[in-house]
Amino acid sequence: MSIKLSITLIAFELIIVFFCLPSTLGIANPKTKLAFNDIHMGMSEIKLKQAGKSFVLSSGGTFGNKSQYQSLEYDSDNGVYVVHLKAGKCFGIEVIYQKSPIPKAIALKRLHGFLPVQSNLLNESDELELVNSKSQSPAETYYYFGKSNYNGILLFARHSNHLVSKISLWHNPNDR
Repeated sequence: MSIKLSITLIAFELIIVFFCLPSTLGIANPKTKLAFNDIHMGMSEIKLKQAGKSFVLSSGGTFGNKSQYQSLEYDSDNGVYVVHLKAGKCFGIEVIYQKSPIPKAIALKRLHGFLPVQSNLLNESDELELVNSKSQSPAETYYYFGKSNYNGILLFARHSNHLVSKISLWHNPNDR
């Protein structure tokens, strides 16, 4: 066998090992990204593991069958995402706007986008019991598909009722 042929075969084998084998073993490609609008309730932890460029497992973020991932980047409104998983499925999403709160209309649209993919069509009756707090940071709580299914919370910036500093959505909130 010639040296040229040997080098070609070795190069081919290296290509297979480094590019094909990791994906068949379920090893995350560190160059993949997960778009913020692809985050929703019920999504698989596999997507977050593969999104090594945009999400990482939070330090101390695994306890029992629960885990927590945080975004490495900010969304278009400077929000940081924290995704909570239980048994490999998303059951909680939080977006924190520390630098600059966002308008309530944008926060509600984002909150609705976090609902499971098959339930994105909402009607007014899905938003039950709007709760206003008189505290320094008032909040509104939205119940989707009944109180025991999904609770969405908009936490307003200090002394504001139209600028949101945190969005949260929890599935089966009694099970957090």
